Amino acid sequence: MMKLMAVKIAKVKAKKSIKDLFLYSFGLLLNTASLTQMKILFRRIVCVFMAKKETNDCKHSLRALKKAIDNQSTDLLGTSEVDICAEGESHEQVELGVKKSSPFAGVMASVFQHAHERSKFEADDDDGTCTENSNFCPELVDLLERYTGTIPLWSGVMLKQFHKTRDTNAPVENWFRTTKRIVLRNQLHRRPGDFLQIMREFVAGRVRGMTLMSPKRQKKIRSEMKGLKDTKMTEEDHSQQEPFIQEEKWQKRLPRKKPKYFTAPLSKTATETNKNCPPWSGRGRFENQTIQLTNTCTVDNLLYTIHLSMKKFPKIVEELESLKDKDQWIDCLLKIHCHFTNRQWTEGKILWLSNFPRFQGKKYWDCFGSEEDFISCRLDYLQATQWEITCSSENCPLPSLRRTSNLLEVPCNDFTALQNSIDSWAEDSQTVCRRKK
Repeated sequence: MMKLMAVKIAKVKAKKSIKDLFLYSFGLLLNTASLTQMKILFRRIVCVFMAKKETNDCKHSLRALKKAIDNQSTDLLGTSEVDICAEGESHEQVELGVKKSSPFAGVMASVFQHAHERSKFEADDDDGTCTENSNFCPELVDLLERYTGTIPLWSGVMLKQFHKTRDTNAPVENWFRTTKRIVLRNQLHRRPGDFLQIMREFVAGRVRGMTLMSPKRQKKIRSEMKGLKDTKMTEEDHSQQEPFIQEEKWQKRLPRKKPKYFTAPLSKTATETNKNCPPWSGRGRFENQTIQLTNTCTVDNLLYTIHLSMKKFPKIVEELESLKDKDQWIDCLLKIHCHFTNRQWTEGKILWLSNFPRFQGKKYWDCFGSEEDFISCRLDYLQATQWEITCSSENCPLPSLRRTSNLLEVPCNDFTALQNSIDSWAEDSQTVCRRKK
């Protein structure tokens, strides 16, 4: 509540000293454990922040507030004749609503009205000696008045009645846990109507259980059970009466048996893991340094896909073995395939990334980028397609041309005919000679 009020006060246009004084005063309201002290304190706040001029009542209230803030106690506020009169007045609740129907809102409304009228009366009787009130800020009092209907929820006025203190909020947290885990069974996304119905049934059951466990009810149950034993009843009559007289008992929790011996699990290094695919990021060794990998999704997918293809089709491995002397990246792929076969995922990724100059001499390798930068453009030797184009003219000085491309451009509007389009693109084609004679 203090944090909420601080956020609300920050939006009000006023001096910082005024906001601090109001926030300290609101802190006194939070720690007030008596309704009488709260009414006195609320009246002091209204007199300080609602009076346009520094009247005697305003000065007296300001001194009392500062003294209470310095001592961090509301016991030094004292009571005056005006405060006693305000306590004795009766209030009527006219407006209806969730907040306005609260009896505390009516009490605070009467205190607010009495203090405001008192400030106006003293201001009208002023003979010109009173100066302007430097703490005048009615927006702060209006902000406080919004929460007067829920005073028991954010203050301590009801603590003494239930013999509670603010030393701990364990009961509240315990109730939240009971609501989430036991009542709602971790199904938190519910409609308000369903939530209220479930909570009502649970609370009614708890109340019924407390009633059955009361001393008077227990004495009555024992007398009924004793009377049933004395009287001769059939088994059917006894089974019909048993649910109403039996006592509910919790099942005793049996202690768990501890094992006599404990076998520690085998320690697994970063190179030995049971995962069937390379994990995201990783940590490994390279050139006597510990390398931390991150954002490795740019290399995980394609390297793993190539590894699966080589594993399923051994002919790919044989073909790459014949080409490893022509390109360093092909030789690197074969080594990565061996690492991935042994589930050494991090070693394989470090081996591939060690060929990039951007990671030389660094311990933290951030692979942020795209698969085109880290995989595709490094396999140009494998992706390159060469084809020969022949000229239709017999007198052309260049009867044939060889071209190399890393892209496959196949115009196809219908995907059912995609294979036919690829076959026609791969066939030897002839072009019309456009050279001038």
